[in-house]
Amino acid sequence: LFDLGVRRDYENLPPVITNRMREEKWGCETQKDVREILEENDVCPDDIEGIIWSHFHWDHTGDPSRFNKETALIVGPGFKDKFMPGYPANPNAVILESDYEGRELREITFSQESKVGNFDAFDYFGDGSFYILDSPGHTTAHICALARVTTSPDSFIFMGGDACHHGAEFRPSKYLPLPASI
Repeated sequence: LFDLGVRRDYENLPPVITNRMREEKWGCETQKDVREILEENDVCPDDIEGIIWSHFHWDHTGDPSRFNKETALIVGPGFKDKFMPGYPANPNAVILESDYEGRELREITFSQESKVGNFDAFDYFGDGSFYILDSPGHTTAHICALARVTTSPDSFIFMGGDACHHGAEFRPSKYLPLPASI
C-alpha cells in the first residue's frame, strides 16, 4: 500500500505539526481514511503486508495504527537516522512513535546494481512487478514506486509521492540542497 494520505484525526498529529497548522490557518477535512476505502472496495486491510511512506509529511503518512501490527512500515534510506524517535519521546518530532511502535519498520537499502532508468531501484517482490525507487529531493528518505500492470507490452503505474511537488526538486538552493546520495 503506497501512502496513507491524511489521517481523519489530524489533530492528533505531533504538536510541531498541529501548531504550524493552527499558525498558518490550514484547514483539512478527511471524509474517509484509506482503511475505510479499502473495506468499501472489498479489500481486507488485514491482508496488507506493508505500508510504504513516500516520505514523512503528514499528508502522506495517514494513521498506520488503523492497520494490524503485522503490517510493516516501509520507508526510504536515512529515515531512521533523521526522524526517530517519534513524538512524544522527541517533543520536536514530525512523526508519532505510535506510527511504528510494535511493527516492523523496514528502511529500504538501494544498490547501484539495480536501476530503473536513472533511479536506483529495489525489486520488492523479486519478480519485476513492483519497484521502489530512490528519489531524494523533496525530503530526506523520499521514495517513489513503479507497479507493472501489464506485460506484452509492459505498462506501469508510477506512484510519485511528492517527487515533483515544487521547483526546488529541480533547482536546488541553499535551503534545499542536493541530497548527499546524489
